[in-house]
Amino acid sequence: MKKMSIKIIGLVFVGVCGLGAWSFWNKKESLKYPIQEIFSFKKVSKEFDAADEKTLILFDVDETIMTAEDYFPKWKKFPIWFFKFLMWKFESIKDLTFRREIMSLIHLQVKRKLIEPEVAKTINQLCSRGVPVLGLTALKTGRFGVIKNIPELRFNTLKNIGITFSKSFKYKVFDTFNQKFKDGLFDSLADYQESFPMLYKGILCTNRQDKGSILKAFIENFGFKPSKVIFFDDVIKRLQSVGNACGELNIPCFLFHYRGAERFPGKWNTLRIIKQFECMIKERRWISDKEADGLVSRWNPVRIFDIFV
Repeated sequence: MKKMSIKIIGLVFVGVCGLGAWSFWNKKESLKYPIQEIFSFKKVSKEFDAADEKTLILFDVDETIMTAEDYFPKWKKFPIWFFKFLMWKFESIKDLTFRREIMSLIHLQVKRKLIEPEVAKTINQLCSRGVPVLGLTALKTGRFGVIKNIPELRFNTLKNIGITFSKSFKYKVFDTFNQKFKDGLFDSLADYQESFPMLYKGILCTNRQDKGSILKAFIENFGFKPSKVIFFDDVIKRLQSVGNACGELNIPCFLFHYRGAERFPGKWNTLRIIKQFECMIKERRWISDKEADGLVSRWNPVRIFDIFV
């Protein structure tokens, strides 16, 4: 009994020491470039005013600059249970090619809006002052379903709501790619699903790869070392990634966890989303939450069982 007590005390001691070391290390990491939480870009107006031609400002795109008007497209991960239900109800979704076609049509047709309309003016003002401003997104590059060029679609979507990052390219280096980055394609780096990270008209697309690693490669290979980096993202681990990369390059970095998209929370509605998928699969047409809710509200209790047919 005494030996067991000693063992338990020993295990507790090791656990406490391990937790303490982990906490110390993470605190040390976070102290390098602390992450600040904001709900509006108005909170960083001083940082924007102080930015100059040697400052690099980076914006994540989805849920930081813009958001979908409908709820389902905002989901970063497809719920497994719902995916399995869709395959059961719509057998055609089991086919990968067909599934990609449907998902790409959703991306094409869903309407998007600026989370803060004023941000378009802010970015345009920064660009007019010669401040380098880039989009930094985890967006996949290449083709997906019926979408021939995903970065081009993202560029056009942003342009339609008033944002064009490429206006900020005052530096000649941004217009002339060296051999490693021919045509803006990071083909010297690892690929993902036969595509590579790339810079497309002011949007740095990481192709689902680590944002910090791609930003580091961009800075190292384009010959432009900013005096400081300012980065906005709604995902903390991506902020940490960029912070670590800037730390390795000895570049001061200001990280902002943007939570402005939470003003459009939405709510999961299984019947609504089933109706939206049903319309997309049968008619190749995405219907808005409002239209789908109207159709669902006309279902009577008996017809609700239609979802299982």
